[in-house]
Amino acid sequence: MRVARTWLLAGLMPLCVTAHAEIDDTIVKAMADTLAGKPAEAFDRLVALEERRAGDADFDLALGIAANRTKQFSRAIFALERVLLVQPDNRQASTELARALYAVGQSAQAREVLSRARAEGAPVEVSSTMDQFLQSLDKVDAKGRRNFKAYLEGSFGMDTNVNGAPDENTVAVPAFGGSVVSLNADGLKQRANFATVRTGISTRHALTHAWSLYGRASAGLRAHENSTNQFDTRSYALLGGVSYRHEKSEFSLGWQAVNEELYSNAFRQQGGLLGEWVYRLDGFRQFGTFVQLGELRYASQSVRDMKRQVIGSTYVQVFPSGVTAYGGLYVGNERPFAADQNVLGHNLGGVRLGAQMAWTSTLAGFAGWGFENRTYGGDDSLFQATRNDKQNMFDIGLSWVPAPQWRITPLLTWVRSDSTISINTYAKTSASIAVRRDF
Repeated sequence: MRVARTWLLAGLMPLCVTAHAEIDDTIVKAMADTLAGKPAEAFDRLVALEERRAGDADFDLALGIAANRTKQFSRAIFALERVLLVQPDNRQASTELARALYAVGQSAQAREVLSRARAEGAPVEVSSTMDQFLQSLDKVDAKGRRNFKAYLEGSFGMDTNVNGAPDENTVAVPAFGGSVVSLNADGLKQRANFATVRTGISTRHALTHAWSLYGRASAGLRAHENSTNQFDTRSYALLGGVSYRHEKSEFSLGWQAVNEELYSNAFRQQGGLLGEWVYRLDGFRQFGTFVQLGELRYASQSVRDMKRQVIGSTYVQVFPSGVTAYGGLYVGNERPFAADQNVLGHNLGGVRLGAQMAWTSTLAGFAGWGFENRTYGGDDSLFQATRNDKQNMFDIGLSWVPAPQWRITPLLTWVRSDSTISINTYAKTSASIAVRRDF
């Protein structure tokens, strides 16, 4: 057996040179299967032992290599990072980690891992492998100095409350001595079928390895059946800016403009700065912080024009099981331009949580929950109370990729907004199916 182990390690030498104090039969067998073109068998055997043996550098290295060969890149990243925690000079682990990071789109981190290992010195065989990998990354970077993406999406569905109206048809108004007033037709809860069309393009141009220009444009239309077409909407959005990447961080600053129409008439315009910092711990964990500073202007109700400020942070993680989870918090405010209209402005704060589970390479399920609290700036003159809204939103759906660049998404959404002013309390449920084509 000692001879077999020596022969096996010799066979691995062209890939790397690393010190192994003692490698047991399980690891030897797994390495042999991987080299023999049977990485799936090696991976399955090692995964069954991972909970007990994680932290053993030789075991984790064998697991990481087998995971890479079977395209289980998330498992590879976790295993190989464990190797480098105890053996930071393990060149093979560095090379394999770079491959896994590159496979999940983290080419900058892959380059960082390889360059650091290359600079610290490596045997000739390993240096050659690293150089070839770095050259391939250079070619990808050269080709990727400018990229362009586009999509077209259509959907249809049903909404139980297209206008976000309260459940009741009448409301008591304290300013009128508590008299009960009937809502007009547009203020009544209306159920309707709808269809949407959305399209968008995005582009990024790399000025240098660190600096890039980016831009996005999108347009959308939501149309309802004839009896409710007064609630049809259109929207157009533009975003352009500059981004800077340094090691694990990316900073971006852009200007965003959004124009919204209601029933083919100008309704609202939004514009302002959008700044963001994203910090990627590794290929499967990242933090983000964003700031929005902008204005909202209403075409026919200038008294509602606002300055809007929001700041928030998010965290995203992909787990070895294939679950992607995210969470975020944000706070902000809207302040009216008119000094005497503070009752229309509000402070806001919210939280968002969600997760996606990939069952196969083409099918995943997802769910999300969001909550937002809005406290307004004074008593409403009609209802003689300070408005405070608490809104919950929950959605659940599937993401199916029946063919490359095609995606079908059934989605169910529920929204409930409770307010201290009854006319602003409502609930709605919508169900839809969207079909998207990426280009």
